[in-house]
Amino acid sequence: MAGTASTTAVSVARRLWDVSEPIAGSVYFAPEVQQRYEALGLSYPEGYFWSRSAAMGTLTPSAVSATFAVFNPDIVRPLLSAAQAKADRETVLEARRRGMGEALRRMLGDLDVRPAADALRPVAEAGEPHGRPLYAGLRDLPWPDDAHQALFFACDLVREYRSDGHVAVWTSLGWHPIEVMALTELFWGMSIGTHMRTRVWPHERVGEVVADLRARGLIEDDDRLTAEGLGLRRDIEERTDAAMGAMVDAAEREGAERVLGLVRPLARRVLEAGGYPIDPETQRGLNR
Repeated sequence: MAGTASTTAVSVARRLWDVSEPIAGSVYFAPEVQQRYEALGLSYPEGYFWSRSAAMGTLTPSAVSATFAVFNPDIVRPLLSAAQAKADRETVLEARRRGMGEALRRMLGDLDVRPAADALRPVAEAGEPHGRPLYAGLRDLPWPDDAHQALFFACDLVREYRSDGHVAVWTSLGWHPIEVMALTELFWGMSIGTHMRTRVWPHERVGEVVADLRARGLIEDDDRLTAEGLGLRRDIEERTDAAMGAMVDAAEREGAERVLGLVRPLARRVLEAGGYPIDPETQRGLNR
């Protein structure tokens, strides 16, 4: 049954993320992409908010903030409004797509990416769009003909499918963005604030939330997750994995080991090229 949390389904779900995230996430670091945004007059954060949200249409800043979920809304509002005034939706989407094609050609060299892109496509298209605005927006875009752009697009679909599901899980459990980010950073073996600072929440507010997590027995005084905190964060991860059931089912129909085996070497090459800063395979919270 789609969405069941069997050991096999969870394992494949997580591995789909592991191989897709470095390729899809490199869009936020690739100089080829940033140069195209700069040519449109967009700063880095303006390019981030507008290019990622543009698949869903020209939304209001509040709608984008709610969908992305973890950013301080007071930061999103002026940045997205300014970006939308500088470049239209089609132009920024084209800059994102073409820039990533160029970036992947640089990082992957002479590797043939077509087999991986073609193998991942039926998996990426198998997601259930209801309740997943970022994924649904991407699904409405045409599939690129260029192999490198197609590889990025397939990985981006997997990435945003998991992201939408992840947000649905932790918001349904009543977590605040700062709470879930603090638990996630420790779950990944990072110091609190390492990743969260990019979400631009007020320092005082972050301190208050972290102090509350300590008082509730979820974080140790030495900034490690307690057994209870680790259990809660693992529960979020397992629920997120289970929510990828439709894609997992498709991967198993296509031959999960074949699909993963085609994409993983490309993801490793992107990591080796410095295209993405963190190896997802080290972020599973297994050794905490």
